[in-house]
Amino acid sequence: MNFKKALLTVVALLVLCSSSNLLLAQSRLVRSQGRTQQAPFSNKLNHILPNQCCPPHQEYVISPEYLTTYEHPENFVAENHPDLRSLNKSATGSWVSLGPEGGFIYELVMHPTDHNTLYAQTYGNPTKIFKSTDGGANWALIGYAPTLLYALALDPNNPSIMYGVSGYRVYKSINEGVTWTDYQIDTKWLYEPSIQINPNNSQIIYIGGYSYANNKWSMIFYKSTNEGVNWSSSEVLPTFYSQAYSYCFTMNQSNPEELYFGGVYYDNSSNYYPALFKSTDGGASWTDKSKGLERLVYDVKIDPTNSNKIYACNYSYIYRSSDGGSSWQKNSDWAYGSKLAIDPQNPQVIYAGYYGNIFRSVNSGVNWSYYTNGLRGQCRSLFVDYANSNQLYYGSSVGVFKSVNNGSDWVAVNSGLVASNISAMALSSSDPKKIYIEFYYNAVYKTDNSGDTWYQLPEFSSCGYVGALAVDHNTPDIAFSLEESG
Repeated sequence: MNFKKALLTVVALLVLCSSSNLLLAQSRLVRSQGRTQQAPFSNKLNHILPNQCCPPHQEYVISPEYLTTYEHPENFVAENHPDLRSLNKSATGSWVSLGPEGGFIYELVMHPTDHNTLYAQTYGNPTKIFKSTDGGANWALIGYAPTLLYALALDPNNPSIMYGVSGYRVYKSINEGVTWTDYQIDTKWLYEPSIQINPNNSQIIYIGGYSYANNKWSMIFYKSTNEGVNWSSSEVLPTFYSQAYSYCFTMNQSNPEELYFGGVYYDNSSNYYPALFKSTDGGASWTDKSKGLERLVYDVKIDPTNSNKIYACNYSYIYRSSDGGSSWQKNSDWAYGSKLAIDPQNPQVIYAGYYGNIFRSVNSGVNWSYYTNGLRGQCRSLFVDYANSNQLYYGSSVGVFKSVNNGSDWVAVNSGLVASNISAMALSSSDPKKIYIEFYYNAVYKTDNSGDTWYQLPEFSSCGYVGALAVDHNTPDIAFSLEESG
């Protein structure tokens, strides 16, 4: 089964264990205009062809033709029984979530004035909003967004206000995600959106992403001057580029009129090139700053003490510029990433996260060290605690991870955070208390006591996705997995 076919396959499993009177349910159904499909998901990293995988040192860019098959994802809705993308147990007719804790963390953000308070946005429909007030040690579910959000941002002047984006609408909550109001951004569906809020004037909000119209993919910039109620838009790339996709959108916190928009564009011969554009007037005009970069641009970060010093990354290199992007130097050491973070107290310290690993530089990106201890999953969010430079947070496809020693070692901090996206499940017929599950993005967990406790199994050396799990009938500690692609 190839990857594209697997995405269009419904995974809905009910298993009845007569020996223990235990009913398990695992759900990830979505329905689109009368037919059941898996909603498309774009992860900012693996834009790959259906029959390919993407190990750390290889890179694939999906063709525009493949992306256009998902032109109207707004038609997809989710059905959850009894809880979307999680494992549940019933012995008496009522359902109890089994977890396990962790899951796909789409966005992880820190409160702007209380560094112990964190918010986690999950991948799912509806989107779950979790909150921690003790630096990630414990989490509580505080609200649901009414749809699948693809971005989350806090108002730096009033953190109870948060914004999210889904499709062609922006969602706003004034009570930390408990209830939401939505406004239309455009009539086109927006992919990979990123939200930036002007710290000097919270009424000004920027959104960057890409959309499809008139047989063309384009990088689109949106601006609101009235807290998201109304929006203006402009296309960033010149018209002679045939296709363009964005992966990052960054604002200079000390000068909110300065913006960077990064991604990739195609020419008319389907050759692809890095795209990095800079605005110094709040998005009114853009200048190409991609000269000297290679391949794609997945993230851009600005030195908080020197806005001329910026960093960019992709699967192969990490780049640094000391002149605001006019020229670039790439690292000589082995280092790459999908997310970047700068220590706000010591901006010479730079971090890059990828898939279960971290690179660290202590000399402004010239040299890099490599760390993996305790990390799991694809990096979705990465930042340094602004009040404690020793502490870092890593939000991933498996959960939330924290380091207290500058990224050298990591521990999972997911207590109370049940956000699992379970795509495969199997249990033993000879010992029904033994259950195996797989989180979306290749993390397999096992329980020996019907879900009371879980532990993660070693990750596979291959890079494909797990499509199915099976357990040996006679020996329940022997399990098999089927790789769908790779």
